Amino acid sequence: MVSFLVGKFKAFNYIYLMKKIVFVLLVGSVSIQNNAQNSVKCGADIARNYLESNLATKAEQINANSFFNQILNNPEKLNKAVNATYVIPVVFHVFANNASNLVPLAQIQSGLNKINEDFNGWNADLATVDPEFAARVSSFNIIFALAQLDTLGNPCTGVTYHLRDSGFGNVSPAMNAKIASFAWPNYKYMNIYIMLDLFGNNVYNNSGIAFPPNTWDSDHRVDRIVYNYWYLGNSGSSIADAEFQSVLTHEYGHWLNLGHTFGNNCVDNDGIADTPTSDVAAGGCGPGATHCGGNINGENYMDYNATCYKMFTQGQVNVMLAALQHPTRFPLWQFSNLLATGLGTITDVKKNSIAEQKINYTISEKTLKTNADKIILYDFSGKVILEKKVDVIQLDNFPTGIYILALYKDQYREFHKILIDTDRD
Repeated sequence: MVSFLVGKFKAFNYIYLMKKIVFVLLVGSVSIQNNAQNSVKCGADIARNYLESNLATKAEQINANSFFNQILNNPEKLNKAVNATYVIPVVFHVFANNASNLVPLAQIQSGLNKINEDFNGWNADLATVDPEFAARVSSFNIIFALAQLDTLGNPCTGVTYHLRDSGFGNVSPAMNAKIASFAWPNYKYMNIYIMLDLFGNNVYNNSGIAFPPNTWDSDHRVDRIVYNYWYLGNSGSSIADAEFQSVLTHEYGHWLNLGHTFGNNCVDNDGIADTPTSDVAAGGCGPGATHCGGNINGENYMDYNATCYKMFTQGQVNVMLAALQHPTRFPLWQFSNLLATGLGTITDVKKNSIAEQKINYTISEKTLKTNADKIILYDFSGKVILEKKVDVIQLDNFPTGIYILALYKDQYREFHKILIDTDRD
């Protein structure tokens, strides 16, 4: 007898709801007013100082910079990175009292929708970029998706809920141990920690902190973004308007090794040639926003102008592409990991078109029949054990176990998890 299990991945909804949510929310004795959204408060300096002061991370960071430069200075490697499609499994760990109601799944998904919109250049205001910088605008094919299988291979939403906690933006041995206790493996999942008090200091309007690629962090399960749920997405507990929701895009940029476009006394702060220097955070938007002797790219996601976020430059995209080849990021988007985290059904990265194409198949007794043009069978580790251009295969030739079935038809493909049980009659 052959039985089977089918795992489905829900299609993304990229219909973006453009509205501002303004309300007063009481959390203990903290009154959250709509003016809490007043400026970006990013902990990038904390993350950078941590990497430079910790002997283990500092040594690894030097090696990482050499690794990135080898890609950025090699046209063949960079072109290969440009032509890849990236899918990143994400898990959100939410810390709040009554967390699932305060930060519902719909709020988290809307936050990811905004991230994907910004990174892929789907944002409507991209057409209104300051003309001086329009030719520098760039994007790339990437999807950040909620994991659909947990660390044990069981179906999940990609969100975990916990009692209220704080301070996950801090760096210390004790905090590292605490974060690691909640983390899902950093080489399989991008871990996002959602809370109100990021640094445990009773300050509730810090926006976020992100840690760039570092193998020490990933080895010790402390690679992360920590983010404020006030500013996440467009529903639930969010008070962020459409522009301020892109502050999470800013943090994702740091996670992919981007620096701020401002600072460093009018010397190039981020080391990227096509982001002009500025020594003032949030120095202005659009034509006429000048500093350090020239116009600044104030609409850049890595500035602090959260009223006019619109773009990345080509130089920034190249840096992020190099980061995705780093040993801490590369395993995340490999196909075997997408199968292991339940995201094998994502086959395309286009606005409003990430969905499954229906391909018919049936399993009867020990025979699989399909209208597909080609069949590939993987074991659960992602190893190919059968690849044929046929529409029928006999399953009794394979040992009992869980397999991934890939079905191809025209330009479409589908993936299904099946259990082959050949031990029964």
